[in-house]
Amino acid sequence: MEAKNFAVAASYFEQALQHDPENVSILSSLGYCLAGAQRFGDAAARFQTLTILQPGVGAHRYNLGLALLNTGEFQAAEAAFRETLRLSPQHPRAQVQLGNALLAQARKGHTGKMREAAEAYTRALAYAGNDPELRFNLAFTLARTGDESGSLEQYREVVRLAPDFPQGHFFLGITLFQLGRWDEATSPLQEAMARGQKDFFAHYYLGSALLKIGDQDGARRHLNEAVQLDPQHPGAHFQLAALHRAAGERTQALQELRAFRDLTARQEAVWRADALEQAARRSLQQGDLAQGISALRQSFEGRPSVSAARNLALAYLQQGNPAEARSLLEKSLEMAPQDGPTHNYLGLLEAREENFLLAEQYFEQAARFDPDLVDALYNAGVAAARSGRPERAVAHLLEAIKRSDTPRIREALAMALLDTGRIEEARQHFEVAQKQIIPADGH
Repeated sequence: MEAKNFAVAASYFEQALQHDPENVSILSSLGYCLAGAQRFGDAAARFQTLTILQPGVGAHRYNLGLALLNTGEFQAAEAAFRETLRLSPQHPRAQVQLGNALLAQARKGHTGKMREAAEAYTRALAYAGNDPELRFNLAFTLARTGDESGSLEQYREVVRLAPDFPQGHFFLGITLFQLGRWDEATSPLQEAMARGQKDFFAHYYLGSALLKIGDQDGARRHLNEAVQLDPQHPGAHFQLAALHRAAGERTQALQELRAFRDLTARQEAVWRADALEQAARRSLQQGDLAQGISALRQSFEGRPSVSAARNLALAYLQQGNPAEARSLLEKSLEMAPQDGPTHNYLGLLEAREENFLLAEQYFEQAARFDPDLVDALYNAGVAAARSGRPERAVAHLLEAIKRSDTPRIREALAMALLDTGRIEEARQHFEVAQKQIIPADGH
């Protein structure tokens, strides 16, 4: 049924419900039609009513969970699916959807949910072992939790069950690449491209694998195509630099390394701005900006504290008033001279103004006062690199990796090592970063 027909049907059920507001059959049918008409919030409200009228019926909880998934309320969806399984342990799809709700939360930054998602998908195999989408999601979560061998097994099953699904071949190839099995990786990556996946990452990983096995002509072709598709991605330029170096093309290698440095530095600037922007949004949460600042100002004046000063400073930053933000952060330091987050925010403000020497000092202080603030060490490394002190940058970033080994830190370290002339070390760290990165599945 088309969405417009669902909408028409929903209007009839809504009229019927006015005469019998607790009719379970009408509420259920209305919920289905509202979902079919893409009115998921309204559908969730109807299914929520059903869970109140019939709290012991698992199907109502399941339908509520589906509606909540579609509205982006992933935590509430997780709760609905868990309750479904409590009421109906053998529900054929609840484990799958529970995994989907957990995976959605993991992608939003709740990284602990990734392992829970993998566990839910694994349990779901008992009910839907021949579902290629289930196995695809299981493979994805296993890779993200460090089980690359388990992920490889599942991607092989995806390809067997759905040979025409290009992303099955693509992720099989990426997994083999990340396991260092570059020769094996080329075939599934080529198969993915033959079946229509010809985006940046397909060319990038195929080109990188071909480079590893010594096929310079193939690597050159695909890496150049990757650059055409996404000229702003630093990784392809790094790999092209390695290719030109291997081919004895020194001038081209230096040009590509310069492009890698410039693009990585630009990316870092965006990340710094985003870090401040996200912190500002968190301080305000949601609502009108002026009202939010007014409320934070009243809170600060009524009970001055370090956190209140920081939050108000970030709100002013969101408003586009960095001078007032700086003043409040300095007040925060007067109250608590050893507050790591405040030093870090002041460093980000200085870095935004390209005062990298002063920014590095703030970041170093932040890391000293708050050893768990890994971002401060990372920021110190980037600031040192931007101020022309690559050896200090390397030292900061190596310390950051000891505390949190992420692709972002590895890539920054690779750039700093390049600036010191340690090309082979830079290549090693860059390759580790690539193994840690898995593109979003996009399906």
